[in-house]
Amino acid sequence: MCVVAITDLKDKIRDLVNKYSPVFYIAPTGFGKTTLYIEDKVLHDLINRNDRVIHVLPLRSIIVDTLENLVKVLRKSGINYRDHLGYQAGIDKICIDSDCVDKDPYMLSTYNVTTYDSYSLTLLVSPIPELSGYYGHYDVGYMALTTAINLFDEVHILLDTHEDYKSLYFLQGMTYYLSRIGARVAYMSATIHPILLSDLIRYSRNPYVVIVASGELIKSYKSAIASNIKIDTYEISTDSSFCKVNKEICNGLLNYPNYVKTIVSEKDVVEIAKDVLEGNSLTNGLSKYTHDRVAVIVNTVGEAVRIYYELKKLIDSKCLDYELFLLHGRLGEGEKSKRLKMIKESIEKGKNVVVVSTQVIEAGVNISFHTMITEIAIIESLIQRVGRLARIDPENECKDGPCLAIISISEQALENALRVYGNIAREAWIRLVNMTRPNEPMNLDWKTGTSPSIYNVLLSIDVEKYMDTLDLIDYSDIVNELISPVIYNVMFARDIYDLLRRIELKFGGSIIRSSPLLKLVILNDESKVKDSVTVSLRWLLSKGESIVKTSNGKPCYYLTLCKEECSEYIECRDIIWSRKYAIHDVKSLIRNLSKRPLTTIYRVQRYLSSVLGKRTYFHGLVVKEGIYSDEYGLP
Repeated sequence: MCVVAITDLKDKIRDLVNKYSPVFYIAPTGFGKTTLYIEDKVLHDLINRNDRVIHVLPLRSIIVDTLENLVKVLRKSGINYRDHLGYQAGIDKICIDSDCVDKDPYMLSTYNVTTYDSYSLTLLVSPIPELSGYYGHYDVGYMALTTAINLFDEVHILLDTHEDYKSLYFLQGMTYYLSRIGARVAYMSATIHPILLSDLIRYSRNPYVVIVASGELIKSYKSAIASNIKIDTYEISTDSSFCKVNKEICNGLLNYPNYVKTIVSEKDVVEIAKDVLEGNSLTNGLSKYTHDRVAVIVNTVGEAVRIYYELKKLIDSKCLDYELFLLHGRLGEGEKSKRLKMIKESIEKGKNVVVVSTQVIEAGVNISFHTMITEIAIIESLIQRVGRLARIDPENECKDGPCLAIISISEQALENALRVYGNIAREAWIRLVNMTRPNEPMNLDWKTGTSPSIYNVLLSIDVEKYMDTLDLIDYSDIVNELISPVIYNVMFARDIYDLLRRIELKFGGSIIRSSPLLKLVILNDESKVKDSVTVSLRWLLSKGESIVKTSNGKPCYYLTLCKEECSEYIECRDIIWSRKYAIHDVKSLIRNLSKRPLTTIYRVQRYLSSVLGKRTYFHGLVVKEGIYSDEYGLP
């Protein structure tokens, strides 16, 4: 392969996107995946030729960071970002330095950043604002997506759940369909398993693969990909021609294990964290290490809250010089953003910080920690977590001794991992134990696949063993059951309700998730909206009656009412649309949501529109007073 600089590599990939469908770009952090089209010259070119990019991301936190980068580039170029930039996600407002980015639910901006949830509903049903109507502009959503450059980014995060592989079916269906109509599509990932990559390539019409990795990892990818597939490889090694041209970034990746040591510990996370905060010796040979910025990452909210409470007592009782923060998915969106800003400000001021978090910190949080303590998880998640360590300059960051990635393999850590990831976490636990010696620091590669590497563990796991449900839903169902009806609706105008019903019957209410999401609104003392939390419906089903606000037993809905103008509104009432289907209390609401989430929300919107005399948009349910804690979030 011709030797190229990273800038030339990005130019080549953008050129491939216009010629092949899809293009798969596999590379470590630092090789311009997320910023592929976020460059001054590239954005100018998009604007001048009236082209568009739809950048699809799995996490809302990554959306905020991506928009921030876009705003900075456009401002520097003297371009009014509001003329060309938009987003579609379940985030009410995104502001950068008090300037807010406009929502663009029809995805017609020059550069639109969205989630996989919004993307799937827009393509397979209609633009999001029209989901409460009888008919929708199906053709607008369909044409907006199929005529743009579709960037499916951080795709490994979407596939990391190992719950039911719905996201894999979705991506297979999209790959099959979009490649056959000639749409421009690029998949970008750092840690996608070769088996999952081959599953996506199998349904591609004219694919092209670009891989930047060690020779060992490239060999593993090649062995999984059919020999007739076009593939470019760029090897990361001390003597490769590619690294001679890109010497600085290659040296940083190859030397990373020299500065970031890995320890597999049999202790519980909280015990390790206490030792680190007190500066205790972790092993016989490691008494000095860099621990001014500590991340403690666990797999469940309950465990995060418990450890946060324990460390808070320790810091207070021993007057330790640390500022302590808690992050998890059941904190308000505004509160999470506020805390992330506070963490960054504390680090800029040179203060010591410790952050206790769940998986929300795995991606999209641009903070560089120096010691990370984590529960065992699936290997892809561990790679994401360690990606938060010494992100900028390991040689200078790990100045007081090595930075540390400490993985707890205790019984409690394994139990929590099994609860979230299933049996594949046990296999990761077994293989990691067999590869390492407990409590001994080792130089383990986390970036390129150069042995000894965490990728040796990743590749040794037979993911196909955990994909039994692939026989239950086939990629062609996406096309036959969902895309074909959309095309039919463009021509013959069948209603939105029928499309939502099809999704529920075949995929249980969400194309890509095992459990759909629902927003819960938190009110202040004046009954005004203070914040919101997005939770899985599965969690709500277990907590609903103790969480949702009621009035005279009737559940309270958070709405937007529109006639000449739109306003926020809270309504608590019965919802009755037939003798068979009605919502009189939280219990009946939960029952309906559990069986048919999409059509229940649709019916709620339609019913309230008729009785209130205004177009009604359902945003979520209201949380009971006294349930949400400003410090700890929802229980």
